[in-house]
Amino acid sequence: MRRFVLAGAVALVAFACTTAQAGTVVYTSSSDWENQVVSFDTEDFNDPTLNSGITLDSTVGNVDSSAPDKFWDRLTGSGFTVWEFDTALRAWGGTFDLAGPGGPGQSINVFNGNSLVFVGNIPNSTSNTFWGFTSTTGFTKVKLIAGSAPGVAETYTMDNMVYATQVVPLPPAAWLGLGLLGTIGLVGRLRRRRAIDLA
Repeated sequence: MRRFVLAGAVALVAFACTTAQAGTVVYTSSSDWENQVVSFDTEDFNDPTLNSGITLDSTVGNVDSSAPDKFWDRLTGSGFTVWEFDTALRAWGGTFDLAGPGGPGQSINVFNGNSLVFVGNIPNSTSNTFWGFTSTTGFTKVKLIAGSAPGVAETYTMDNMVYATQVVPLPPAAWLGLGLLGTIGLVGRLRRRRAIDLA
């Protein structure tokens, strides 16, 4: 009995002391991304007004008649597009077409967070294909710039931009408290069972 309680306490302390490692995973399948994220919002670009909480800062990108129901953009060496969100996100993505409008260009490099950490590259051959990522670290910005493939610019469209807000984790003290309550309950149950067996 004492060994069991001691093993439970050691496991609880080990669990409480672990820290989540920051990580980013890139997805090229919308269904895989959706299965990982589960709950998310969509900006469908069906009108020029963006969803509440989204701000766009772009050299030339816009939602207009040149690409109905899509976001149209042209990234050059000095061009950029920044999507900023009022709430921290844990995932972002969209359906990209880099091959269609103007043909393959320079590709797109994607960065996230205020420190603009490199996430990945959307290849210039991408044609009406999902590209997105999840992150264990919350972020409020996504920046797109031209990649390094040969060309003068990257003209592309994006449809159905999807994003998921960050889940607020329980603080470590709460996990410790829950673990302690579970251990106390288990010890109480074992004592009652032992008392019944002795009777």
